[in-house]
Amino acid sequence: MSKSMRQDIQDIKSTLATHAETLASHSQLLHNVLVEQARARGDIEWLKENMVTRGEYKAGMDQLLGKLDGIAGKIEDSRYDSAKNLVRLDEHERRIRALETKPS
Repeated sequence: MSKSMRQDIQDIKSTLATHAETLASHSQLLHNVLVEQARARGDIEWLKENMVTRGEYKAGMDQLLGKLDGIAGKIEDSRYDSAKNLVRLDEHERRIRALETKPS
């Protein structure tokens, strides 16, 4: 085999090595794209399963707001009861002071 033929073969091998590296890089990029595509498919499936319709959202919010109104009502009732109890406490304290200061 002649020297120029060996050089041509070496050049071809070098070119093939460069192309092999490029293909490997493209293969890795393709793999990354496929992974992201699979992740996106999974996200879309999750959204399909877990998203609610406007009507379901409204019904859920109405139910939640109804519960919150009930809690707010209980808090107001509790405040009212506390105020009544404070008035009673004040009355009892006045009576106790009056009994304590009353000569026997």
